[in-house]
Amino acid sequence: MSRWLLDTSALAQRSDPEVHRRLTACIEEGAAVCDMVVAESLIRARSPDDLAARRRFFAVMDVLAVDSPVWNAVGVFADRLAAAGATVATGDAVIAACAALNEMTVIHFDTDYEVLGEVCEVAHEWVIPRPT
Repeated sequence: MSRWLLDTSALAQRSDPEVHRRLTACIEEGAAVCDMVVAESLIRARSPDDLAARRRFFAVMDVLAVDSPVWNAVGVFADRLAAAGATVATGDAVIAACAALNEMTVIHFDTDYEVLGEVCEVAHEWVIPRPT
């Protein structure tokens, strides 16, 4: 299995040449996505053609299930986040939990993963250096 789990936020930046290069390298190394990333991406399709292109993109990737162990890990994350007085988007917590359970690093473009990394010890990397 790959060491990379791609987040929707990184995929949304694909038009940037540097992001495109990084994602291409990750995908060539066998990067995966999870059900949450697929759902977030498909629901944002702007036309039937866009939806079909997104489905083709995910059809060639490993898609990890968001199953009961992932939801249990989200509950643990919720406990840790509440204790730290921090919040993140639900989808990001689900994606991070899936990555953590599969011992993968989330590739993202989203500050929620910095919080998840600090509070929940989720491995993560910005797809390109963090914007200032």
